[in-house]
Amino acid sequence: MSHLITAHVIDKRVKAGHRQRQIAHLQYAIGGGEPEVYRLFGATKFNGGVSGTGGGLRVSAVKFRAGLDRACQRHVDGEHVLEELVFFATVLAEWPFGARSVYVHFS
Repeated sequence: MSHLITAHVIDKRVKAGHRQRQIAHLQYAIGGGEPEVYRLFGATKFNGGVSGTGGGLRVSAVKFRAGLDRACQRHVDGEHVLEELVFFATVLAEWPFGARSVYVHFS
C-alpha cells in the first residue's frame, strides 16, 4: 500500500482566505497502514478539523527534527529510508521564516 504525504505552508494573511503552498512530498510505500505514517510525526491520528487546511496534521519544526533524527538512526541501522530523509530535510530547509508549524496532508 502506498500513501502520498505532502507538507504545506498556509498563509492566512491572504485577503481571499487561505493560501497553501506545498513545500515537500513523500510517496510512502508501507505495509503497516496509517498508524505507521502517523508515527513518522509522533502523532496518533490526523486532525480533520484544522481550519483552512482541508484536514491534516499540524506539525512543529521540533517534530520534524525528531522525525529526521529517527530516520537517520533507522538509516544507520540498515533500513532503506532515503526518501524519508529527503522529505524531512526538504521541509526543514524550506521552513518559512517565523512559522511555528506546517500542515501535513495524508492521502
